[in-house]
Amino acid sequence: MSGPILHIITRLEAGGAPTSLLLLLKGLSEAGVPVELATGLTPSPLEDMLPEAEALGIPIHTIPSLRRDPHLWHDLAALISLWRLIRRIKPVIVHAHTSKAGFIGRFAARLAGVSLIVYSPRGTILEGYFTGWKQRFFSVLDRFASRWTSVIIGLTEEESQSYIETGIGRPEQHIQIPIGIDHTLYAPPATESRTALRRDHGIEDDEVLIVTSGRLVPVKDQGTLISALAQIGIGADNWKCWIFGAGPEEARLRGMIRESDCGERIRLWGFREDMADLLGLADLFVLSSLNEGFGRVLLEAMSAKLAIIATSVGGVPSVLDAGNAGRLVPASDPEVLAKEILSLIASSEERDMLAEAAYERVCTVYTSEVTTHQHITLYESLLSS
Repeated sequence: MSGPILHIITRLEAGGAPTSLLLLLKGLSEAGVPVELATGLTPSPLEDMLPEAEALGIPIHTIPSLRRDPHLWHDLAALISLWRLIRRIKPVIVHAHTSKAGFIGRFAARLAGVSLIVYSPRGTILEGYFTGWKQRFFSVLDRFASRWTSVIIGLTEEESQSYIETGIGRPEQHIQIPIGIDHTLYAPPATESRTALRRDHGIEDDEVLIVTSGRLVPVKDQGTLISALAQIGIGADNWKCWIFGAGPEEARLRGMIRESDCGERIRLWGFREDMADLLGLADLFVLSSLNEGFGRVLLEAMSAKLAIIATSVGGVPSVLDAGNAGRLVPASDPEVLAKEILSLIASSEERDMLAEAAYERVCTVYTSEVTTHQHITLYESLLSS
């Protein structure tokens, strides 16, 4: 290649999209593909994955003005900074990730004369993430920027189709590349070690440990899970629930837990760097999101051999093979969610069956090697044409 491939993302806040991008960059770098990364900074340094990015040994360019929420002067400053960066390093391809960086990054690349521009929304903006004018605003920007985009990468066919139906890009611009994961990082501990670790954390042998993980923001809707658990407390008492994540919804969720009759069984852990170890102690993973472009956390749960219940939104049905690798429930429906959780609490055989199906799927379909290879093939195709 005559120049690097520049990847751009708004920020590396601990979460699915940044984690997946860093794994992709690692795979590309190890395969000999010259890559560089431009990113903003997170509001909380403790949640910034910039050190993990720097550990990859690739050039990192921080753009402090690149922020999540729309802001005229910050966005203009970010656009100018990215334009200058692109003019300086002369990338052969600019690959922008997520909605905000997706527009500013593509606009800067266009102004700098880059002809090959790739966009990965990494989760549809059309439902759940924004409301009102913000959703309409970003939709208009995406439609506008798609005119100078070579390829738009959806995580699932459902995501790509939703963009096409909204007029974002032409059908021939859209392809699908799923997220990959190193499933060995989430392998559960051996049975004896797992039993001892569960006891150390106050989980009895006959208790079912339910877990969920995600930023504490409205779109993740952990409140529906707490409401469902409050109903379950009436029909079963052999369970506990751990909720991992941090965010602006924490105070409200703590209030819901206090007001429930089973608050002592539900624990908010905050952000944890040892999630891989703690997942291995659980029996059941629940995702109650209002929208998920893909749901990388599901791959982590599948790798940890957990039974899964998730809302049938976004790309989740594709990830769970239309319900064959996990149970699907409607969003914002605590009654149905409570019923499904209660049934899996009562049946270890059903949990084991779902867990095995999920583990087999993640090991064969969602690997980092497959994702890296598909991106390399895409880049080579663009450069050759």
